[in-house]
Amino acid sequence: MKMLQQSILKTDGYHVTFDWIFLPEYSLMDAVITFSTVPGLQLITAKSDVTYIRYKDMERLIKYFQDFVAEAMKDSKASTYVFVPSELGFNLQPSGGEIVSSDDGCFSLTFMVNIGRDPGGTYTYVGGESLVDLVELQIFLDSLQEVIDQYQKGKGQDSDS
Repeated sequence: MKMLQQSILKTDGYHVTFDWIFLPEYSLMDAVITFSTVPGLQLITAKSDVTYIRYKDMERLIKYFQDFVAEAMKDSKASTYVFVPSELGFNLQPSGGEIVSSDDGCFSLTFMVNIGRDPGGTYTYVGGESLVDLVELQIFLDSLQEVIDQYQKGKGQDSDS
């Protein structure tokens, strides 16, 4: 049973779209990740090959952002390590910003998508850095949680049949 859903992370300067396709009998989902700049900027669009993402990495990403926001509410110069999922399909790193509460503020986010390997076998990433509003971040995180919930529900249904 394949399911398809989309999660979009919107920043002031770019959008990152995760097109999810997954099989509940595995602990992962396939995704195609697209990085695209917003209208008004030079048009840049970069798309990953189909890559897999473990649902545990998605849970880890949600917690990563929640922890960063909590820290940034205390320290406007907060930064954290680069988040990289197991399969290396993307990486990201938030830093600084003005966060008043868990749903009011913004911060800088660098996002890089893996677009493949060069002839020498080295991964190549394309991306950018821009401000992300906490409302847009929460919409993205809610979408990731929905994908996780659908995965877990689907996995439970398969084990019953």
